[in-house]
Amino acid sequence: MRIPHRTPQAVANGQWRALLTTCAVCAVAACSGGGTDVTPVCTVSAITVGAAATTITVGQSTQASANYTAQNCSPAPTLSWSSDNAAVASVASDGRITGVTPGGPVTIRAATNGRSGTVAITVIQVPVATVALAPTTATLIVGQTTTLVATARDAAGGVLTGRTVTWGSSNNATATVAAGVVTSVAPGGPVTITATVEGISATAAITVNAPVYLAYGLAGVATPAAPYAATEAFTGAGDAPTVAKVATGSYEVTIPGMAAGNPSQRFAYVNARATFAQCHPNGNPTNVGNGALLLKVICGSVNTGAAVDAPFSFVAFGRGVFTGRTGFLVTPQAAIAASPFSPTSPFTYTSRGTDADVTVEGTGSPGRYTIKFLALGRQGTDNPENHFSQSWGTTAGTWCADGGWSLSVFSATVYCYGPTGAAVDERFGTLVIDAGRAGKRFAVSWMYDPVTPANPVGSYTYSTGGAISIARLGLGSYDVTFAGLGGAASVPVSAIVSSYGGSANNNHCTAIQITRAGADLVVRVACVTAGAALNVDQVFTIAIIE
Repeated sequence: MRIPHRTPQAVANGQWRALLTTCAVCAVAACSGGGTDVTPVCTVSAITVGAAATTITVGQSTQASANYTAQNCSPAPTLSWSSDNAAVASVASDGRITGVTPGGPVTIRAATNGRSGTVAITVIQVPVATVALAPTTATLIVGQTTTLVATARDAAGGVLTGRTVTWGSSNNATATVAAGVVTSVAPGGPVTITATVEGISATAAITVNAPVYLAYGLAGVATPAAPYAATEAFTGAGDAPTVAKVATGSYEVTIPGMAAGNPSQRFAYVNARATFAQCHPNGNPTNVGNGALLLKVICGSVNTGAAVDAPFSFVAFGRGVFTGRTGFLVTPQAAIAASPFSPTSPFTYTSRGTDADVTVEGTGSPGRYTIKFLALGRQGTDNPENHFSQSWGTTAGTWCADGGWSLSVFSATVYCYGPTGAAVDERFGTLVIDAGRAGKRFAVSWMYDPVTPANPVGSYTYSTGGAISIARLGLGSYDVTFAGLGGAASVPVSAIVSSYGGSANNNHCTAIQITRAGADLVVRVACVTAGAALNVDQVFTIAIIE
């Protein structure tokens, strides 16, 4: 193109302005009086920007594209991509947009040669596909709490964090929930606890039981001049048990707050705390005035069976529902026929069933019995348990010992002996505890080989503290250490000890001392022979209850 030479007249009549307009779209190599050639300018039309998806989730990407036309452009124009909020949605140089955090809409811009176009992108959370609660069931006693954990997952099973969980209870009068912490209020249930995350819910079933009424203590003075408070004592009601001597070897223990209208929820255990004596409950626990439970105890010499004063420890259960797997019974008679019968006395109880779920049968030999807690058999993986037996208030100096148990149907063997060690028919009580009581420290262990003691491990050892260890001090004398169960001196603790499987020599074991060694608890156990009460090594079981 040739540009005419400028003249005053052309300028005057506007021709030069037209020429300037022409020059605006031409590359002028030279503009001289005689005119010259020009190169075309690269021009870009309006830019339209789109994206495969305008709503994406955090971590998801989508490809953006820009549509436009370019004239006289060589090489082709280069697009520049940008985000007005890269903290929410970022964009790469190739137009790939990635969600960073929920928000938007974010403006994504493509620009070149003075032209630009935009697309709006919104970023949302990854949708919740499922919600799971753990645990899905729990049993609490009034005032106890447990924490539920809600886990949200996406469709691929990935765990989603940072989500808001809304909690709710189907019955706040029984159990409430806040931030996953369930607090039991009153007996009842099951209560449905619901956790909801972005419209997706999961539930757990919570059952609330009445408080466990349990008491124990040590009658540490064998010949008290007047009633005195038991030491190392605990009651669910919070009042101290008292002990009174009635006659030689005969005592009455009064336990406040333990009276139960249902006799099936009254039970007691007694162990002598001396190697020269056997102590037993003397008849059934009874309700007395002011809501207390009365436990009568007799003690007799292991040499002669005659009544003898002795210190003893006791464990008693009152009204309330037990947590964990627990069962106990008192046989209504000493001589039991070979055919099984269900002990329907008011002192038979199991936490998973009724009296009919407990059967007792003789073995055809005096003093040999089998007890079956049908409702306590293992259902898959379960917690370790222990079993304790002793004679029940007939003849001083007789005793009953554990002879072992099986697990599929909880079947325990009991052996009973007279003062001279001969097998005799005897009325007895037995106690099964599994995993202890919620909210209290608890330990059970079976001492397999007291001659060469080692740290007991395996299915029959359990502690809410640390490891359990045993040291043999001499013939028939042992210190059993329960790591972490020492606690403060003001916290009461008691021990139940029973010889185990005494079919060979009819021996007897008892706890004679409990001491605290820093954070640990140490129980001294003594085992003696029947009749002569000579020290003897003996396998035994032991339970610690706080």
